[in-house]
Amino acid sequence: MDPSNIKMVFDDQLNALYMSRNPIPFPFKSLNFKYYKHVGIIGYNKKMLDFYKSCQPGTFEKIEGIDTLRFLDYGKQLKLSIVHNCHSLSVVN
Repeated sequence: MDPSNIKMVFDDQLNALYMSRNPIPFPFKSLNFKYYKHVGIIGYNKKMLDFYKSCQPGTFEKIEGIDTLRFLDYGKQLKLSIVHNCHSLSVVN
């Protein structure tokens, strides 16, 4: 529930769909759901970094305060990897 822990939602091919500081998907009828925390080991190529630099923050980035959402705001694909048994601390800026 800690807002400094960014939660991830992704599809069956591990493409990021959304990330939030709130529990997503919301446990509407059941709490029996495994949440995934964003660990933050990110690798971007120069093209993606140039894109990030040239674009203004999008709607979801502004709402959530998560800079990585800029890519999803503009329809860019983010491929994820699951890290098992990772017990990391969150850092808030």
